[in-house]
Amino acid sequence: KRVDDVALSISYTSRAPRTGERHAQHYHFISKPEFERMIAEGQFFEYALVHGDYKGTASDSVLPLLEKGLDVLLEIDWQGARQVRQRIPEAKSIFILPPSKKALEMRMRNRGQDSEAVIAQRLAAAREEMSHFHEFDYVVVNECFDQAVQEVTAIFSAQRLQLDAGRRCGSAAADADGQVGLAGQQCFPGAAEHFAAQAQARAGARTRWCVRDVLIVVRAQREEGFAQLEQ
Repeated sequence: KRVDDVALSISYTSRAPRTGERHAQHYHFISKPEFERMIAEGQFFEYALVHGDYKGTASDSVLPLLEKGLDVLLEIDWQGARQVRQRIPEAKSIFILPPSKKALEMRMRNRGQDSEAVIAQRLAAAREEMSHFHEFDYVVVNECFDQAVQEVTAIFSAQRLQLDAGRRCGSAAADADGQVGLAGQQCFPGAAEHFAAQAQARAGARTRWCVRDVLIVVRAQREEGFAQLEQ
């Protein structure tokens, strides 16, 4: 809600709904055989087996949004994020961590939606999952929710400004003296052409998807350091 022109893709899952979860609002809840049929038919943009259940994003949940010129937010596992980056290398990914293992366990217990077996399974998987943090463009520690939201919002803004600056500067390449104003700064001779070329290259890379960036948010059971996992 704090960023315009962003749509959240609703994932599919083969697990049963938790208390309070609604179909097509939190997930598209389907059976495991139905999920596997969709896999066989190539209907998924990405998918993965997570904690014993399938989770994935259907292509028809993403492509129509991209064609509208929206940035699409995927809340997915690291395995699915890797698949998205293979399809769209310019996608930006954000790795979200809890502040500590103790905080993670407390949050799961306070949620009151997982069995002891599920909590134990997810905590045991935290170390292996954390080993993939280096694959991501950004890391956000969700210790204070409002601050974490601000940081993710800043990532959106930074990515858009990077592209928009190139377009604005490039559009002024014909300026007579080679200098144009840009948000209180100056683009000096040669800079306009440089930014224009970068913007053109980015636009070409995105022609198929009709969007500035696909941002991936991966929510995972992570810690800031391996040492904390032992505490």
